[in-house]
Amino acid sequence: MLSSRASTSPSSRTTARAYHAIHDAGHEINPMIVAGQTQGGAVQGIGMALAEEIVYDASGQAITGTLMDYALARADGVPGIDVASVDSPSPLNPLGVKGTGEGSAVPGPAAIANAVADALGGATELTQIPLRAPAVRAALGYQPSSGSGTSPRRSATSA
Repeated sequence: MLSSRASTSPSSRTTARAYHAIHDAGHEINPMIVAGQTQGGAVQGIGMALAEEIVYDASGQAITGTLMDYALARADGVPGIDVASVDSPSPLNPLGVKGTGEGSAVPGPAAIANAVADALGGATELTQIPLRAPAVRAALGYQPSSGSGTSPRRSATSA
């Protein structure tokens, strides 16, 4: 289970404000390592939701081919991640252990998209990631105004 809170600024910058992960890793042999794996997976999910994207040019060449061009979540860009666990041993192996980490990465983008939609008052459904400012403005029906092209205005077709 996962919950997150997000906010958007007037510039439509999306920020994760809180992140809570509850997981079932079976019997945890080392709870500290399991918590770290869960937090790492959560950071991957936050990165997918807010920043990570492979961009191609018109000829199909990747232009985000190195870590200099590809945005990754960093420690200063994610909130503290609260981790809680449920100890329900697996019946499939003698130690009762289960996998961990992966389960935190997968639901993150959807949870963050829902948190952003909630922060926007439920006015829109966000169905694509990453949730960068242009994508959030477009989902709300804003278009650049004539002139500078930087201040958004509500499109006439938006409800």
